[in-house]
Amino acid sequence: MQRTQSFTVTTSKIKSQKYKMDIPTAGQLIDIERQKAVLTNGSYGSIVSNRTVGSEFALDIVDMTAYLAVLCPKLFTDLKVDNLTDLDIFDMKQLKGVWDDQCIPWINDWQAVLREKPEEKKTKKTVKDAATA
Repeated sequence: MQRTQSFTVTTSKIKSQKYKMDIPTAGQLIDIERQKAVLTNGSYGSIVSNRTVGSEFALDIVDMTAYLAVLCPKLFTDLKVDNLTDLDIFDMKQLKGVWDDQCIPWINDWQAVLREKPEEKKTKKTVKDAATA
C-alpha cells in the first residue's frame, strides 16, 4: 500500500498541476470527519440515507472537499477558492473525475486497513495446558 498518492489536476484555473496526499494521521482523520459535518451543517448522516442520485453526488463532493481541505490544502490555494463548492460545474466535473480515478482507489486501500481486526495474541501452549486439553 502506498503511503503517498500523487494526482494531476487540470481545470480552467490550473493547467496540469501535480499534487500529493499522504495517508492521514489520526488527528487528520478527525479533521476530515469534522469537515464533513461542517460542510453539511451536521446532516451528513441524513444525506447518506437519502440514496438519490443528487445526494450521492453531493456526498462525493463533500467527501472530496473534506479530504482535500485536510490532506491537500495547496489545491484550494491554486484554484483560488475557499471551498470546492465555489467551482463551476465544469471544473468540478474535471476534479471529480481525477478524484474518482486517482484518489478513491488509494483511499479505499488504506481505509481497508482501518477496517481490519487486530490480530489476536497467539499464546504459547505450555506443557500443563497440553496435558489438560
